[in-house]
Amino acid sequence: MNDAVCYRGDLNDKEQTAEGVHFPYYERFKWYAEHFVDENYRDGFIEFIDPDNIRKAMTENIIIAYRYLAHRNGFDYYEMIRMAGVRHAEDRDDNIVHAIGL
Repeated sequence: MNDAVCYRGDLNDKEQTAEGVHFPYYERFKWYAEHFVDENYRDGFIEFIDPDNIRKAMTENIIIAYRYLAHRNGFDYYEMIRMAGVRHAEDRDDNIVHAIGL
């Protein structure tokens, strides 16, 4: 669970992964946390994005979310990252979520 692909991007954001590009999910989001997520929210963000924690949370919830403070381009603002399983775990023989949408 470390392969990610950007399906919708912001062409004006040069730090964002371009549409259609595959990237290492955990490393990229951890980099984002280290550069833009407020230090008071950073540990919680990194815990939230951990693949093992996502799998566990997805067995109990259809959608999971984490709200945090970001600092970017001279602005401070709150963002929310939400995840949902592409196929529900109960619809699979192994009952594990294998793909998520962010």
